[in-house]
Amino acid sequence: MTTSGTTVQLTDVTKNVTKTLTGAGASASAAWIGDDAWPSRTGILGVPNFGKLAFTNCLIDGKALGHWHPQAYQRVNSHGTVQIATGGLWPGGTAFTTHYRHS
Repeated sequence: MTTSGTTVQLTDVTKNVTKTLTGAGASASAAWIGDDAWPSRTGILGVPNFGKLAFTNCLIDGKALGHWHPQAYQRVNSHGTVQIATGGLWPGGTAFTTHYRHS
């Protein structure tokens, strides 16, 4: 994401499928990269067992995610059970993983 444009790319390496979305640029005071809860009428939907996801080439304003001193958040359900655990930044600060823990 830069002031001139935003690009998001997702690759499913198990099926060799890549999807890319581009849009307008922005100037933000915060950025979010990772997994998110999907709300429904009855609350947050469960988490499918996805194993491990790698987020790579994470840049903000052209700088490595690690440059911005990011905060890691675990997805926790209403009972306090971790559903998605966030791993640390890889060397270079542009990548990290998330891991399925519980539905």
